[in-house]
Amino acid sequence: MSPSRAAALTVLSGLLAACTTKPITVDPASVPLLPHTSDAPVMLKPAAFAEQPSHAVIDAAALCAIRLADVRDVRPDPNDLGMMIGRAVHASDSAAWFRNAIETLKQDGHLRFVDTDADAQLVLRVELVKAYILVQNTQKSSNVVIRVVYSKGGTEFDTQIARGRDEGANWINGEDEAQGSLNRALLAAVGELDANISAHCRAL
Repeated sequence: MSPSRAAALTVLSGLLAACTTKPITVDPASVPLLPHTSDAPVMLKPAAFAEQPSHAVIDAAALCAIRLADVRDVRPDPNDLGMMIGRAVHASDSAAWFRNAIETLKQDGHLRFVDTDADAQLVLRVELVKAYILVQNTQKSSNVVIRVVYSKGGTEFDTQIARGRDEGANWINGEDEAQGSLNRALLAAVGELDANISAHCRAL
């Protein structure tokens, strides 16, 4: 195939993808991402989170005992993840998608996760406050906001917000574009959360 024909087909596929209004579905329990198409659903690969580098490893926080008491999506419509030029983006199970990302905190070797409040130095309640993708002109932007409430000895003592954003060109308005952008924004917020937890551990 000639380069000019290949380029034309790429442009055509992008136009077809942009014209479709079929919703995009983010599925946290799926197989790996499907190829670029205009009608296949987005498939969320849980292992994609594990492929990300760890964030904010701080020696002073070594073996800080953490308990995740609650991980919830508290948004008014948990399955709504925004729009991609007329294509609604949904989550088949936003709670699982969020929890899969929060589980990556366990890759931080300076944190030790425990099962009871009595064994924990810090008890966390983590909430997904915002998660959406939008497109303006030719650029897409995904934004995620996480809220965490810290407790120690049965008493709440701090609340923090962690934010993540991913921006880039909207090439073909495709399913895996939406998925990848949302995943990166979510993981950026989790990375900031990791740094915040480590800072609290240092202060103990």
